[in-house]
Amino acid sequence: MEGPKAVASAVFAAMEATDLDALGQLAADDRFLEAATRFATRFTDLRLTPRWLIAEGDLVAAWLDLEAMVNTEPIRASAMYALRVIDGRVVDYWLAQGWPPVALT
Repeated sequence: MEGPKAVASAVFAAMEATDLDALGQLAADDRFLEAATRFATRFTDLRLTPRWLIAEGDLVAAWLDLEAMVNTEPIRASAMYALRVIDGRVVDYWLAQGWPPVALT
């Protein structure tokens, strides 16, 4: 895997697939692993569509569209994720407002 964009893409694919082993391999930060795991397991039929990814140095920012089911209700939202990637693993992250509140509980 090369560069922050590739790592970010792999993170979003792992979240979408609820691949907790892959998330564990991609996360060097326990806070990020906990948040990504909670997010990935909160939804059914989760689809994350990156609209854009921008990388500079060890940082990558991504605008994502989310589609999923929560308690049999469809939801759609958009948000921005920013990840710091060092040695192929996420060491820090930031999430801009945009996800539905149910995603954060």
